[in-house]
Amino acid sequence: MLHSLLKVGILGLMRTVTCELGVNCISPHGVPTDMLVSGYRMFRGNEMTPEQGSLLCEKAATVEDVARATVFLASDDAGFITGHNLIIDGGYTSIIGSLSFIYK
Repeated sequence: MLHSLLKVGILGLMRTVTCELGVNCISPHGVPTDMLVSGYRMFRGNEMTPEQGSLLCEKAATVEDVARATVFLASDDAGFITGHNLIIDGGYTSIIGSLSFIYK
């Protein structure tokens, strides 16, 4: 619950200041870094495989995937893009609603 409130707060802040500052947001899905995997094991008590990071590609996102998106939004190539929340999740948020019955 707290995580969702923080995310909504960050998106609201981005939308509020975007006209003055021209900012964007990046919302990555869990990237299986050592810290995430060890936390997953500590709280869930089982293994986490890289394939659990994405529903579409059967591969997990990497730190480099998030870094490339960040560099793009900070570059001149982004052009007129502002006030955008770039979601980096391998399609997770696009299909989780329609396919949620699979995961129950």
